[in-house]
Amino acid sequence: MESLLGKILQDHYYIARQLAQKNSWTIYLAEDRTAPIDTFCIIKRLQTQIEEKKLTSRAWHDLQEILTLELMHLKQVDSHPQIPEIRDFFTVDRAFYFVREFIEGQTLAEEIARHPLTESEVIVILRESLKCLDFIHQKNILHLNLKPSNIIRRHKDRQIFLTDFGQLKKLAEKNILQPRFLSNQNSEDREFIAPEYQQGNPIIASDIYALGKIAIYALSGKKSNRVEINNLDNYARSVIKDLNDSQEISISSKLANILNKMTCERALDRYQSATEVLKDLEQEENVVVFPPPFDDEIPEADDILAVPPNPRKQKVRKNHQFNFFNLKFWSILVIVLVITILLTVIIVNNANKYRDFSEYNNERYKISLKYPKDWSIEELEDPITGEIAVLLAPAENGFDLFQEKIYVSVDELPAEINSLDLYSQIMLKKIQSQLAPNTIIYEGDIDNLDGNKARSLTYLRQEGTKSLQQMEIFTVKENRAYLFTYIAEDIKYQEFLKITKKILGSLEIKGTEKREQGIENK
Repeated sequence: MESLLGKILQDHYYIARQLAQKNSWTIYLAEDRTAPIDTFCIIKRLQTQIEEKKLTSRAWHDLQEILTLELMHLKQVDSHPQIPEIRDFFTVDRAFYFVREFIEGQTLAEEIARHPLTESEVIVILRESLKCLDFIHQKNILHLNLKPSNIIRRHKDRQIFLTDFGQLKKLAEKNILQPRFLSNQNSEDREFIAPEYQQGNPIIASDIYALGKIAIYALSGKKSNRVEINNLDNYARSVIKDLNDSQEISISSKLANILNKMTCERALDRYQSATEVLKDLEQEENVVVFPPPFDDEIPEADDILAVPPNPRKQKVRKNHQFNFFNLKFWSILVIVLVITILLTVIIVNNANKYRDFSEYNNERYKISLKYPKDWSIEELEDPITGEIAVLLAPAENGFDLFQEKIYVSVDELPAEINSLDLYSQIMLKKIQSQLAPNTIIYEGDIDNLDGNKARSLTYLRQEGTKSLQQMEIFTVKENRAYLFTYIAEDIKYQEFLKITKKILGSLEIKGTEKREQGIENK
């Protein structure tokens, strides 16, 4: 196929660069020298593969008419701000040329190739794409060619665009290409094609299926059909799990349920419109209830003491040699023995629980906790953030470039902010101001943090190429807020969360009455 580089088509389309070539399609970046603005455009050339003698003038005329009608049909939707405008269509030497608006940006495929997307980023793409699909579906038009390379994010404003509708491509290839060219179409992107579409019966739910599969791919970086969504717990988190290498990506259970329904094998089990998906997505509020992070711990010895097991009742044979006083004596002895055993178990368990832990004490703020001996601690004194120390996990190997950590902070509160509820509102607003729009923040209640009610705020964020999960745990006691910030890579979050629970389980916050009395005396 002859290259068009440097040539001018239709007296005004200057071919500046070849962008891609696949089978009989060649894509060029061209300059429209008659356009006052937005001079660059995309030109797609489809070269016929049917032998010249078999393509009669009548057949050629019919083919042109079919494609022209389909283009006119698609022109009904290119007025949407997220669909590139179809600008022209012409033929040269038995080849078809489609001209559309050029979107300067990056495809979703290119973004995912660098690194998987965060949950909040994927939700934005879903919302924007679904609004666009809802518009075209109301015009009785299907996209039928949704895949990461056909979703573009514009550089200047990060707007999402859907390109390259499949119906036009399907019509062109069906009428122009020989069977040998049709046999391998979209083989590398079959994961995004719904089962009924593969059987030649596409419906609205086929587009929804494709978008759901794209979202899973964006989150996991895997196209394989062996990627599935499993429940992680009964609350607010789930995982996308790759059965090939057991890699897990943590996502919210609400999003997991939405993606499950979007990608059901049976079309009738899926959402039947883009509006339905959008409605469920809108219920993914910025703040939802997150399970208390300490509720799945194995009961400690204190719990055993608080709710002792009922001792098995034993039958007592009547023995006239034992009188009432003897029976009472033996009962008391048994009770003392049971209590002694329980206390011994408590002491041993507590000793074993923190056997390989060191202790951190801060006399100024009357706070202490235990941390693993292989962790390191750095004492801080930041008057702005209130940070007083940071606990650092050891590097696992030479390739471990991010150390999981826990920051310990203490805030002196003014008299008007003396409750956990008020401080929670301040923390939530502060975090929201620091994160990207539409970032989901999970809020949870903790019943016991050293005997105090506490709250947690958990969210995902990006730091360079790393996807991090961060949990802020805080309580308020006597005009002070005690804040613990746990930060880990998303894929290691659950693993280090267990250690974090254990560390905070050792927390002791001593009273501040003496400090306050001393201030008053002065």
